[in-house]
Amino acid sequence: MHGGEGVGEDGLPWIDDLYLDVIGNWVVGPECPGRVTETHIIDGDELEDAVRDGRMTAAQAEATWAHARAVESALCAGTYPPLAVLRRYLEDPYT
Repeated sequence: MHGGEGVGEDGLPWIDDLYLDVIGNWVVGPECPGRVTETHIIDGDELEDAVRDGRMTAAQAEATWAHARAVESALCAGTYPPLAVLRRYLEDPYT
């Protein structure tokens, strides 16, 4: 999960890492163009540490968890937009 990215005034790229990662296990088979069979949200301990250390507020952490759960739900439902890109690639990697 991230809160944004860009290039700073110094010309260096930056990313606002929100600590949580959402993992989706992807399965492809002859009868299936690809689907997520299970998901995991990891690094919750890092998010808790960031709140405790003052690098994030409790409200930011709550919003991060809510967004991670929404991504997880969309992965399970097959509606997460990047999945369509993966499916198109599997159908024809040259388009």
